[in-house]
Amino acid sequence: MARQLPAKQGALLNGLLSVVLSGSLLVVGACSQPASPVPIWGGFDYSWERLSHRVSFLQSTVGQASPDGSFTLEQGMIGGPWSMSSALPEVVHFRSPWWWVQSSSLQAHHDAIDLTIGPTGLAREDVVISLESVGLDKTDVVTGALAGLRWDMDVPQHPEFPSEYDPAEGWTPQAFGAGIDAITLDDGNLSFSLWLQFRAGPLDREDMNEALDYLSIGASLSYVVLSADGAYSEAHVEASAWYPIDPPHSDIPEMDPSQRAAVISGTPGLPVAVPLLRSWQFVLNRELDEEGRYLRALAMAVDSFDYSADTGEARVGLDAYCSHSSVLEEGELQVEFTADVGLLQLESPSSSLLSGEVAGSADVGPFTELVVP
Repeated sequence: MARQLPAKQGALLNGLLSVVLSGSLLVVGACSQPASPVPIWGGFDYSWERLSHRVSFLQSTVGQASPDGSFTLEQGMIGGPWSMSSALPEVVHFRSPWWWVQSSSLQAHHDAIDLTIGPTGLAREDVVISLESVGLDKTDVVTGALAGLRWDMDVPQHPEFPSEYDPAEGWTPQAFGAGIDAITLDDGNLSFSLWLQFRAGPLDREDMNEALDYLSIGASLSYVVLSADGAYSEAHVEASAWYPIDPPHSDIPEMDPSQRAAVISGTPGLPVAVPLLRSWQFVLNRELDEEGRYLRALAMAVDSFDYSADTGEARVGLDAYCSHSSVLEEGELQVEFTADVGLLQLESPSSSLLSGEVAGSADVGPFTELVVP
């Protein structure tokens, strides 16, 4: 069954925000202090109302919780010039899932790094953090997870960048993703590697194609370091699909749900668990000359999470979706998707978890939502 892209009535939803909550709240004793809540990023789901576009800006980041437990979601999407047209205004539809976990055995440190992605499409940086310096204790589990990302194409370029193309118009993506890996703990120092990818591919515009060898992309990768008494496990996800073109509005169904799901076998008997996004990547058109594509929809988000405390087993379903279905289409679409998903289990019986999502429609550009669980 084809995934339904937003219909025309979506434009009437501009500015409308819906928040869905589920879970339970922590109850603490009168003499105890509640633990600081930790927001967990669940990914992003963006789609355009009318057309497929290049990517010139994309952001999805969850912030650290305030003392009252609230946190912000930094979001936004900009395409090429047609997405900014006043004659045919575009609308961005979005969905942003999140988790909000509170436990006496959980501590967190949020941070971000700025990166510059060059023509190779990949930037990587190694990080070493002293747990003591960021206020974290050494516990059963010390690990990290993604907390969001930003790509911004409207940045200064290489001196040899061709003047005929404006980088603010964006690029047709061919491979993109993010990750935190190579995590090791040695004598109170946590080491890990962060990477962020956006490789642009050639398509129908010669001025854009000639600039590919010189481009620079401004980027930021947000992460959270987690320290907890409990257990950690993870699983790998792989999915793929090939969509023949049948314009206009080619049929782009979702990939097989069983391919997009991970079953993680954790430790039995731990009362609460939360899913963690460790890495993800889309590669488009590997066998189609590694061409880029104008995109109508792009999603990389946790779609479902089921956990059994008795068995310690969890099932994480991912919403991994790309579509170029539009009035204007360029070529077939080959999609390969991979992800690493973690399961953080908490030992404390007073641990609690809320899950929810922010969803709605917005004007083109960056925007911020305040979440109050």
